[in-house]
Amino acid sequence: METNRGSTDTLEAPRVRADALNAQVRRLRYAVWALATAFVVMAAAWGASLFGASAGGARLTAGRGGTAGGASPGMEWPLAAEVDFLSPLQSLAHAQTPWERFAHLGPAAKDLVDQGELELARAYAQELAEIAPYYQEFGSEDAIEDLNVVFGRIAVRDGDIDAAKRHLRLAGKAPGSPTRSSFGPNMSLAKDLLEEGEIAAVVRFFEDCRQFWEMDRGRLTEWTRIARAGGIPDFGANLVY
Repeated sequence: METNRGSTDTLEAPRVRADALNAQVRRLRYAVWALATAFVVMAAAWGASLFGASAGGARLTAGRGGTAGGASPGMEWPLAAEVDFLSPLQSLAHAQTPWERFAHLGPAAKDLVDQGELELARAYAQELAEIAPYYQEFGSEDAIEDLNVVFGRIAVRDGDIDAAKRHLRLAGKAPGSPTRSSFGPNMSLAKDLLEEGEIAAVVRFFEDCRQFWEMDRGRLTEWTRIARAGGIPDFGANLVY
């Protein structure tokens, strides 16, 4: 028996090292692309200041909407062809650069949870968690929310409510972004937890959202009232964002 265990260990050790090396290579690849993206942004900003770009620049079509973080209003963002009419999963399949893949991973993972494809959703969220640090200047705030919503909803389905509540808190504590401060956060994990009777955790999440959602128009107050009364608010489009 000892011989068999030693043989298994001998086979597993190179595999573990190979997996670790692949992860390092993947992180290095995204780091290089993040630096290249930063260079493009700086070069475009320099060109805009030199030649006087007109106001009302291009919309960031590969993300959740809006202009690229740190970009001047008149700066165009060099992306592939418009794919706004595609679903998140289709958009991810059409991604042509690491940046576009980063932009579509979160929405695609959220769609997969709705479809019951939990393992693939988990894999996409894990990939997003690995590469988000390399895009801190280019929309990682939305990615932090997306991956925590995905991990939290999977945890609910696995019966790990404590883990789901931790991810809800992390989603609420994610830094604000233009999208989240205007359209608001994704409420699908909050809805799942309300259905599990976790009212206190969701109400605390609503309070966290007040720190960045500048245009909630009283919705957080109304949702808090409904949740405390034991109901589940109609979150509308905030189940999709």
